[in-house]
Amino acid sequence: MPRDLHGGRAEGHESKGLRVGPPEHLAPEFGELPLDKVDGKAAADLDLDLSRQKLTRSTRNNTQIVLRPVLRFAKSRGYVEDRPVNLPKLEPIGQSILEIPSDDQVPS
Repeated sequence: MPRDLHGGRAEGHESKGLRVGPPEHLAPEFGELPLDKVDGKAAADLDLDLSRQKLTRSTRNNTQIVLRPVLRFAKSRGYVEDRPVNLPKLEPIGQSILEIPSDDQVPS
């Protein structure tokens, strides 16, 4: 029985789809798409689309971070045979490691 990511019931279906967020990015892209069609290519296409919209790397990562557990859940419940193995990699967002200043650097 196909499931969708929209959260509503399709006509003739007794089961609910899965509702995911952040809805402003995932729902428009995957809202009507059956779960078994959400693969690495679909996720990469979404990331490319978000990149073209000039969204930050953090926003793009967060979208992928939400999608991954949804696909894990779908696999655990048998909604899909396997999780996609070719999902886009999460890119670092330029975090820096803070260093403790030396005694010479601290004003007395």
